[in-house]
Amino acid sequence: MNVTYAEEAITYILDAIAYLNERSPTAAAHLDIELAACVEHLAAGEIEGPLSRLRSGSLVRSWPVPPFRIYYLRQLANW
Repeated sequence: MNVTYAEEAITYILDAIAYLNERSPTAAAHLDIELAACVEHLAAGEIEGPLSRLRSGSLVRSWPVPPFRIYYLRQLANW
């Protein structure tokens, strides 16, 4: 499984965890764990979110991990 994050997603996640960590390190650690676990499950195909249309018109799937919604595309590896 190969997971690629959009740069904007990395920035939002790191900013949110840093902000939360200043207020509640436990909550920040929980969010970090929840996001990582969800991405693993999505990448492995264990769960499947509903289709969503982005403003660009692209169809992707999404899954909530409050306060985030993970938008993703699962692609087969090119060997």
